[in-house]
Amino acid sequence: MNDHKSRNHVIDSLFPIVLFCLFTLSALVVILLAVKIYETTTERSARSNISQAALNYVSEKIRQNDCGSEFTITELDGQIALQIIHTGDKEGYVTYIYHNKEGLYELFIRDDIPPTLSAGSFIAKVTDFLPEFLDDNLLRLTLTDEQDNFVSALVGIHSDTER
Repeated sequence: MNDHKSRNHVIDSLFPIVLFCLFTLSALVVILLAVKIYETTTERSARSNISQAALNYVSEKIRQNDCGSEFTITELDGQIALQIIHTGDKEGYVTYIYHNKEGLYELFIRDDIPPTLSAGSFIAKVTDFLPEFLDDNLLRLTLTDEQDNFVSALVGIHSDTER
């Protein structure tokens, strides 16, 4: 008869422990990578949303004033500004949308008052705003955020414009 003795080696108890530690470590690395990817994605999305929301605001402002307004691009204290001259129900008023040091601003004033950049209302934090006419009825708006990402939109204008 063969006597088989059960031999327990250190490796028999050490192997499952090492395997469990490797599994736990790899799971931790995957979780940390997922957290970093999530943070980067949400940060990028938030930046994009701010620029896109500001662009949507300006586009909607143009659409609201499309009937009974004149659109021009002018300069205020060295800054390019979109000028909306109200000739309809708000006759005698002008809206300026421009970039100042801190961001994008809107100034709504009577047309007999000289515009002052510091009097505008803050819209969003952007580093640049460029309105430009591509033709008589097509306006391109471009906004640049703090990370030099830009968003752009084309806005059709149906009313008569003067530049």
